[in-house]
Amino acid sequence: MGKTSLKKGDFQGKIIEFSKQNEDYFCIVEIEDSFRIMAKMSKEPEIDQIVKISKCGMNEGNYFFEVS
Repeated sequence: MGKTSLKKGDFQGKIIEFSKQNEDYFCIVEIEDSFRIMAKMSKEPEIDQIVKISKCGMNEGNYFFEVS
């Protein structure tokens, strides 16, 4: 399996869809017109809203992202 890394930078993306589960929102965010991530957001998002990755990491072997 290859090694994956995320370069340092100011990662802004655009919300292309979202859903809500309990009090959390989960968004599909397109970054640099080239890749998409699923990210958690605490406030109600809007389609085409520009967001920035505010937190990322690994939890129990899975990657996670939060945007604001």
